[in-house]
Amino acid sequence: MPHPALPAARPPPPHRWAPFHDTEHDRAATALSPTPWVRLHLGYHCPQARQSGTFGIQTNTVRPVRGACGHRDHPLATSEQVPVVRLLL
Repeated sequence: MPHPALPAARPPPPHRWAPFHDTEHDRAATALSPTPWVRLHLGYHCPQARQSGTFGIQTNTVRPVRGACGHRDHPLATSEQVPVVRLLL
């Protein structure tokens, strides 16, 4: 259950994929599969520590997954359902 004083996390807007050259691996990049594995990185700011931090959730982990503040080990979010990923081609 989310903390009553905190707003619910909102996913980023959808993105379109376009072919590109992966310069790090010097090859053509590949499009996502119809059932992609995805990791979402979420950022936050801890008002008590006055520092920013991140945590992540993945589509391939057992739920529920909890994200906590890395500065105070205070719970920030719970992922109870797998994030939905839509491919826009």
